[in-house]
Amino acid sequence: MGEARQLKSEGAKHHEHGSVRESQASQGRTGTDFNIDSYIPYRLVFTQQLMHQVAKPESEANGTGGNALSRSEARVLAILYIGIANSPSDIADAAILDRAAVTRLIASLTNKKLTKAAKDAGDRRRKMLGLTRRGRQAAARIVGNMEKFGAYLSASLTAAEQKNLFATLDKLNAACRDYPI
Repeated sequence: MGEARQLKSEGAKHHEHGSVRESQASQGRTGTDFNIDSYIPYRLVFTQQLMHQVAKPESEANGTGGNALSRSEARVLAILYIGIANSPSDIADAAILDRAAVTRLIASLTNKKLTKAAKDAGDRRRKMLGLTRRGRQAAARIVGNMEKFGAYLSASLTAAEQKNLFATLDKLNAACRDYPI
């Protein structure tokens, strides 16, 4: 937990004791008026990366025979375990990954003997994925870690703050979907 505290304090220092721009200015490196600290994608990714570093449930072996899992592999196991999706295309949508990446992840998880595939009884062209016994055990630990960390983060916000956060994230998601490419 010492590492988590250090990561938390580094993140806090970054946003409480000076911005990236202030740091750049003190080093004479400002070539633009762009303020990365007010750039929403940067702030969201910064928080996401900090959460991944602190929680790290994906990087542990999680009962996979000593094979560490990537974040994406852990996400796919969690999606299968929770029952959000069970076909490669549905997993790609749920995990916000491209189909080729999901194919590679499934191959890796199958090689680790965590997932298995079968033809869909209703549509023989469609592959359906499931968890092996070892995959269910690993996924249960991953989801348990997610629940524990989620509860920890939720405790730092009031119910109203959580509601506002989710509403804001929903607005940002809608804006991303509507962005003219």
